[in-house]
Amino acid sequence: MPTPHPRRWWILGVLCLSLLVAVIDNTVLNVAIPSLVRDLHASNSDIQWILDAYMLVFAGVLLTAGALSDRYGRRRGLVIGLVLFGGASVPAALASSPGELIAARALMGVGGAFLMPGTLSILTTVFDEKERKKALAIWSSVLMVGALGGPIVGGLLLRHFWWGSVFLLNVPIAVLGVVAALLVIPESRGPRVRPDLPGAVLSTVGMTALVWGVIETARDGWSSGRTIGGFVLAVVALAAFVLWERRCPSRCCPSACSATATSAARACRWC
Repeated sequence: MPTPHPRRWWILGVLCLSLLVAVIDNTVLNVAIPSLVRDLHASNSDIQWILDAYMLVFAGVLLTAGALSDRYGRRRGLVIGLVLFGGASVPAALASSPGELIAARALMGVGGAFLMPGTLSILTTVFDEKERKKALAIWSSVLMVGALGGPIVGGLLLRHFWWGSVFLLNVPIAVLGVVAALLVIPESRGPRVRPDLPGAVLSTVGMTALVWGVIETARDGWSSGRTIGGFVLAVVALAAFVLWERRCPSRCCPSACSATATSAARACRWC
């Protein structure tokens, strides 16, 4: 049974702060949609991409980010996530076109992918089994607070400032989180598992192309070249992802790879 860290409750506060910045951002953005349509002349498909770019990249990079954090340091991964998320919030706030905002949101998705697994991994490390359930309950309640409080915060900001303020709100919180993480959170590592980078790229490209096709269908119809191209790319990328993952089911288990034949072991060179 792991020994609880003496600063575990302070660490939990830092983890909750790091999580809160990502949760609030995703809920507060919905309030800013009318302002984005007015000031950036964003179309319906632009708005859909502004909302979806974060989640697509977040989902595609999440497992890889978790593996990298376990391999090179969970606190380091958390700090990288805060830096990326807070740093990308600046160009998001200053974006002058929907494309710029979509690109910034995608980069924020990378930061969010490092934040989420990092907070959970560190939490389970510093708390023992007796207090872990209580800590997880507090961690989970932050998700609810962020989901409920985001629209309220967004409404207050939009009432007194422009739509970019909903992104600039992330910057001081991210800076505070980085400083607190470096001062309070101890470094920890998990099993040394090499991340599946090709799989992450293929899955992200495939899902992005699929969403692209669905969004373009509403604007250009099913027969449009852009729509068909999106669906074709989605099929190719997702089929390549399935074939890649089937090459070595135990890619993350070096002992399992070494137990296979020579040809199978060569297929496991990424593990």
